[in-house]
Amino acid sequence: MEYLSLVPATALGYWTLKATTHPNARIRKKLPNIKIKRLQLFPIIRVYMFGRPIHFHHWINFSILLALSGFTTIGVLDHSITRGLLLGGIIQGLTLPRGHIRVFACRCTHCLN
Repeated sequence: MEYLSLVPATALGYWTLKATTHPNARIRKKLPNIKIKRLQLFPIIRVYMFGRPIHFHHWINFSILLALSGFTTIGVLDHSITRGLLLGGIIQGLTLPRGHIRVFACRCTHCLN
C-alpha cells in the first residue's frame, strides 16, 4: 500500500519542480534571491569560488537525500510521500537538456544571472 502513495507524490514533485526551477518560469522569477556573500541559498544553491559559480543542481541534492532516506527510520525522509517528491525532482532534473545537467562549475546563462 505504501507504493500507491509514491506515484502521485512523484508526479507532484515532477510538476512542481518543472514549474519552479526553469530559469524563465513565471514562479521562479517571483522568488526572492537569498545571498550571503559568496553563497546563494535560494532559489538555487550556488557558491562563487575562484571567479566562477559552482551550481548545485536540485537533482543531485535530491539524489543524495533519497539515498539517505533508505538508511533513516525517523523524520520526514522516512515517509513514502517525501521519497516520491524527491524521485519526481530527480526525474524532472534528468529530463532537462544536456547543457543543464553539468555537475561541476558551469557558465550557463541561468548560473550567471
